[in-house]
Amino acid sequence: MLHAKPQEWKVLIVDDEIYNSGVVEHVLKYHGAQTWKAISGAAGLELLRSVQPTLLLLDIQMPHMSGFDVLKTVRADDEFKALPVIAVTSYAMQEDRERALAAGFDGYLVKPIDVQMFVQQISDILAHIDRSA
Repeated sequence: MLHAKPQEWKVLIVDDEIYNSGVVEHVLKYHGAQTWKAISGAAGLELLRSVQPTLLLLDIQMPHMSGFDVLKTVRADDEFKALPVIAVTSYAMQEDRERALAAGFDGYLVKPIDVQMFVQQISDILAHIDRSA
């Protein structure tokens, strides 16, 4: 099980919508997680090395560099290829979810987030990640 307790999480939030990332950050901090925010894919990739997060929460639809582009870069890096990456997106259709999971996201959460269930949803996703393969 990967970092089951929120107090053990070091979370990098990458979302170009400041309000959305602020809500996510507030909920995570309330549960004891450490958080960092980036407002673009490029800024998120820059923070990745200095922060060394245990979890990446990634919006899909961002200008210049999509969440899919960021994920591809993260998965290609030996240091971060096993990092849990969860899409947090306004795309709510089943085919969007399937596309994201097929691309290599470990989980998929739809915005607006359910603030009462958000941390449990992340915990459930982390509990089911198998990095032994």
